[in-house]
Amino acid sequence: MDEQRNRIQAADSSNAGGVDHMVQTTETAGQTWHKEGITIDKDAMPTTRQEIAETVFPAEIPEDCETPYCDTSYWGIVKSPVQTSGDPSVLSDDSVICLPQVTIPKLYVLQRTDTGGVVGECGERYDALQPIEMCALAEPWTMSGKAHLETAGVLHGGRKAWLQMRLDGLEADIVPGDAIKRFVSICSGFDGLTATHHDDGEDRICCQNTLQHATDKMDVGRSVRHTRDQRIKLANISEELLRQAQIFEEVCETYRAMARHAMSSASEIEYLYNVFSVPSDRRDIGKAPKAVLECLALGASGLGSDIPGVQGSLWGSYNSVTEYVGYRNGRTSARRAEQERFGTGKGISERAFDVAFQLIDA
Repeated sequence: MDEQRNRIQAADSSNAGGVDHMVQTTETAGQTWHKEGITIDKDAMPTTRQEIAETVFPAEIPEDCETPYCDTSYWGIVKSPVQTSGDPSVLSDDSVICLPQVTIPKLYVLQRTDTGGVVGECGERYDALQPIEMCALAEPWTMSGKAHLETAGVLHGGRKAWLQMRLDGLEADIVPGDAIKRFVSICSGFDGLTATHHDDGEDRICCQNTLQHATDKMDVGRSVRHTRDQRIKLANISEELLRQAQIFEEVCETYRAMARHAMSSASEIEYLYNVFSVPSDRRDIGKAPKAVLECLALGASGLGSDIPGVQGSLWGSYNSVTEYVGYRNGRTSARRAEQERFGTGKGISERAFDVAFQLIDA
């Protein structure tokens, strides 16, 4: 037991700074911000909770390890009490003092069951949603025959993870040659801070930009903290499959209204000022934030801007923001992935939709 505790204390999340495991279908490989990871044919993507867990959360057990922490093919999370080391300490006067090992009350570390790596810390009430439970939330979608796992990954050594399912058959043109497809995703963190949340949205096929927007039809179970009653709240997620077709058709009509809404150069700049909440004293092109300038450039020459009916429309301006979030908002692929699914990038995309919706609804 002492040997195992020493190994756990010495364990280190070597990939804590990036995307340390990711899978995607051959349809998205090379197109998205994450040009890395394992590529799997759509028909070979896992469908059951165990298959998904083994693919997305594979246990990393060294071959020479005689006493592995876990006996499954995928890793989990364990909550361990925090203890002082009990090692001798040198004081400022060079004297040495030995204090007894003490367990710190109501403070725990969260560790991976395969490597023992610490991924976060938490209090007494925290009840971690296990990776296999996260996969179980996706199972009704993947087993239904109406959706398949499209991308999934683990960030920062196991601190955060996502599963994204594409809904088969929900695909439509906004303007001729510019199609979107519907997705749902489940995102969670094992770091003691990040809640489990459920997102829905669209991917633009020509460039894989993620189009995110808040919708009151899917607020049930959208964000749930890691507590004892989380599983009851999360059970509602699987029921949302029945409403996806109606939601998708409504969203498509909104996007088509954006495509019909013509934008002058002045109105495009004003739109971007509003999206990025630029204060009035900086609403001068010479003082504009870098994000606004990058979006203006993407509107003129970004992915899909050459499709007839895109450039010069609100649809084109909106997509310049989603492309900025997916490809430019962060220096590394890991940072862009985190921003798009957990951070400020997600908020920017939703605000871009809200501001555009106000324009077409005016």
